[in-house]
Amino acid sequence: RGTRIREQMRRGMRWMRDRFGARKFIAYFQAFTNTYAPLEVLRHLYDSAVDFPDVVGLSVGTRPDCVPEPVLDLLEEYRHRGYVQVELGLESVRDDSLRWMNRCHSV
Repeated sequence: RGTRIREQMRRGMRWMRDRFGARKFIAYFQAFTNTYAPLEVLRHLYDSAVDFPDVVGLSVGTRPDCVPEPVLDLLEEYRHRGYVQVELGLESVRDDSLRWMNRCHSV
């Protein structure tokens, strides 16, 4: 908490290298809403993580109701830089349940 992305990446990559001998990495923005910010903020965060030479991809956890088209377009830009994964939290596979929970999206 409160640590900049680049420092988190440096520490995490060092730990993974020392502990497991890792050589390549995927920048992982954990589940919840890592797409819920203005586009330029997201771009800065993602760039800060993937600009390391040994980072070969980007993985972003989010929710279906927090990925508007402009965010999808931004994420698509990163596919030219390596692997891209978007992890969508799934509450239910039933639309009636999603409506009842007021999830603001359908299956």
